[in-house]
Amino acid sequence: MTEAVKQDQANEQDQVVEEVKEFSIEDKIAELESKLEAKYKSQIQGLDKKVSEQTKKLQDAELAKLDEKTRAAEEIKLAQEERDRIKSETDKIRRERVVEKALHEAGLDSDLLDRIKGGTEDEIKADVQKFADLLEGKATAKAEATVNAKLAGKGPVAGGTDSKAKTLDEIEAMTDPKQRVEALEAAGYL
Repeated sequence: MTEAVKQDQANEQDQVVEEVKEFSIEDKIAELESKLEAKYKSQIQGLDKKVSEQTKKLQDAELAKLDEKTRAAEEIKLAQEERDRIKSETDKIRRERVVEKALHEAGLDSDLLDRIKGGTEDEIKADVQKFADLLEGKATAKAEATVNAKLAGKGPVAGGTDSKAKTLDEIEAMTDPKQRVEALEAAGYL
């Protein structure tokens, strides 16, 4: 073996070893990143819980400082805020259900949920119907444009005086596929 061949083999070995090292280092980095992310995510969730608990304790401490009448008023205010928050969430869920039902009835995908407007059931249904009509109109226009493009300004050939042209029933009755294709072309179906 010549010295140049040995040198080439040594260089190739070094290159392969370097690629293996790079591959394993990148894998190790990705693994460590995922572990750190999981660790800090759980710590953040724990801190969020502690903040929530501390906020509640602070509210309770502030209420304890107030006289009985003021404390009762503050508790009522906090209860009303919680009720309003729950009512808002409930209304949002109810609206989403109405929209999903209207979309389903119109044959539209529920992915359109965020695109539908309206606060009442009637407004929502009207918006869904308007959206469905718009989509149907666009689809019809697209289909007509495609047909017109294929016909290239010529009207479809139907029956006519051509003695070769046959009816669709006659063409379907043909057993030879080649003759059937020729007849379909002659009749203007293709």
